[in-house]
Parts: sequence; structure tokens; C-alpha cells
Amino acid sequence: MGAAGIKVESKDQVGPAIERMLREDKPCVADFHVDAEEDVLPMVAPGKSLHEMEGLRVLENAM
Repeated sequence: MGAAGIKVESKDQVGPAIERMLREDKPCVADFHVDAEEDVLPMVAPGKSLHEMEGLRVLENAM
């Protein structure tokens, strides 16, 4: 389909992967491997809608 595929297996690969996605001039599919016990933010809890997303401040502070 012409998309770029990116596999991220550790935290230190996240930044470079995002930078690569932003540089691409074609669609990207990113496969992020996350430990089952890891907090993943931002998050939409079950039964909530997108405007009730949790953890956006964490994301905004990281940028």
C-alpha cells in the first residue's frame, strides 16, 4: 500500500520513531510494543468519549 512501517520495542525508540513519522511524506503504521503493566497515556477509558480522555496534560508537558 506504500505506507512506512515502524516497529517500536523500547522507550528509547519512541522519540526517533515519532520524528521519522513526522518526516515521512506517506502514511505511517507504527507498531508500539508496550508492557501490559505500563501506563499508556493519553487514554480513553471504557465507556468514555474522546473529550473525556485522561492523561493529555502528561502528553502536552512532554512536548
